[in-house]
Amino acid sequence: PRKRVDLYSKQVEAIVSRFITNRIDGSFNVRAAAQKLATKYLETLAFVCQLRLEERDFTLAGCHGHMHELWGADQLESLSESEKNLFERPIVGLLTDVGKTLGGNEAYRFSHLTLQEYLAAKCAVRLYGHDVAQLLSTLQPLHSRWKREVLLFAGCLLQPETVFEDFCRAVLQSDDGTGACCEMVRDFSKERGESAEVAQLVRNKLQEIRGTKTLIAGLCHPSLELRSRVLSEMDTFGMPHDPFCETDGTVAELKNIAKRRGYKWYERVAAILSMVQIAQMEHCQKGDNRTKTLRWVLGMLGREDDENVHYALVKGLGTLLKGRKDGALKLQFDFTFVSADDEKVLLHALGSMVSYSHLAVMEALADLNAYSDGLMEWALNKSLLSDKSHLSEKNWPMRHVLGVFCTKIASDSNYSQAVLLATHLFARVHAGSSKMYEIEKKDLHKGLKMMCEIIGADRLQLVQ
Repeated sequence: PRKRVDLYSKQVEAIVSRFITNRIDGSFNVRAAAQKLATKYLETLAFVCQLRLEERDFTLAGCHGHMHELWGADQLESLSESEKNLFERPIVGLLTDVGKTLGGNEAYRFSHLTLQEYLAAKCAVRLYGHDVAQLLSTLQPLHSRWKREVLLFAGCLLQPETVFEDFCRAVLQSDDGTGACCEMVRDFSKERGESAEVAQLVRNKLQEIRGTKTLIAGLCHPSLELRSRVLSEMDTFGMPHDPFCETDGTVAELKNIAKRRGYKWYERVAAILSMVQIAQMEHCQKGDNRTKTLRWVLGMLGREDDENVHYALVKGLGTLLKGRKDGALKLQFDFTFVSADDEKVLLHALGSMVSYSHLAVMEALADLNAYSDGLMEWALNKSLLSDKSHLSEKNWPMRHVLGVFCTKIASDSNYSQAVLLATHLFARVHAGSSKMYEIEKKDLHKGLKMMCEIIGADRLQLVQ
């Protein structure tokens, strides 16, 4: 069985069936009736212990009043018969003898608390499953340690599906504004199996509780812990359903806050970091939302002069680009690998931006150790490493050339790329000012040495 309710159902059935078969002589029908009554007795007993007495250990005398009430006055004979069958030694395997109380009565407990909770839920659904309001009233307070697991099992046992949906609706209506009941109903679905109707009920309730203004306030809060909780809730419940659409306006408002200098820097930073994480959420992968977010971040990089906001944009770019290569490559290289789709966006941005934006993007990619084959090819062929007139503006950052491109070329022993890169490095040596050369000398020599090992010293002279 894949669900706990199915596992416990089979476990109880097997243990009680074996016990009754060994305990009672008679026809198949006689034993089947006795097994049914014994199971009903155990469910009722668990209900009394879990929901009425809120105790693990019990005595039969302490439970009799509740048992008689729940069993029904006209069926006390079958109650007595089931009790005798189950508690005559050796007692049924679902129960454990824990010794005598101070009053001299035998005390027992269910062998596992979870088993007691499951059986209590079975009884609750049998008694009140036809009346959602009564069932919910029986399981109040919902978040009590004695009620929560019973509530979870009850949610999984309710049939048909429309009754389960009504039950979830009633639970959500009892939410105190914290969203705790939304989390609880989500747990029902995880145990029982996902329901589109219930998922929508949860999203609607969260939207009612949070509201767009409250959501934005949480996403732009300076506390990372608070933002993480809000983002986790959004990701878990898929709420709002489409934060990128105009009618919702969540992402549009985050962009507005991030761009406007009238907001405090930490609000702008939080808006950027929250937005890129929203773009990565599974329920936001429809259409080109993520790609549009990547373009927006690249566009902002060249226009933002606030150091804190710029750092957030670089960090956000890293969030969008990361996690798109296999584990073996990640272990071999400390790079941020760029996917083919993201590479297209980056190269288009680099090819169309004005010089100051172009430089900001290159610096950001260098900070992130970003790599893709196309990105390296573009840098080697179009980044104007050897163009003296643009040397201070458009040259690819040397730390990136050495730390990423040289490392990858050396690892692949790629001769043609090594020749091309060596050509650019020599050009950079000769084209730059003496001051720039002094700054880059160590890196330039290191890079040329790495390329020399691939090309060969004699051929390197030809390149030079």
